[in-house]
Amino acid sequence: MKVKMLIVDDDAKSITLLEDLLRLRNIEVLKASNGRDALALLTPELKCCFIDIRLPDMSGSVVARRIREKYAAMCLVAYTASVLSNEKDELIRSNLFDAVLLKPLKLEEFEKVMTALE
Repeated sequence: MKVKMLIVDDDAKSITLLEDLLRLRNIEVLKASNGRDALALLTPELKCCFIDIRLPDMSGSVVARRIREKYAAMCLVAYTASVLSNEKDELIRSNLFDAVLLKPLKLEEFEKVMTALE
């Protein structure tokens, strides 16, 4: 069965970059441009969600909290340009996110996260 992951971001370029990297790993990609659509796409088959912190309808942290309520073990990765280095640590300590990827995406950071998921 093909691995499925969800990208939640309102920036088309960010989605395309991450989607291309995931598809190279033979991962099926679902996409949502806001929190409401992301929550509607949730299924137990999703292995991981990449969530932008700033979405048009709700914060990525709210989306992550709602996902955790329903699927506590699902891997959640904050994928955002809107955090400073100290905020990155805070996102991890919040226990909402398993990892944080900063935009612009660095391939070596992406590889670290993907290796940890395997």
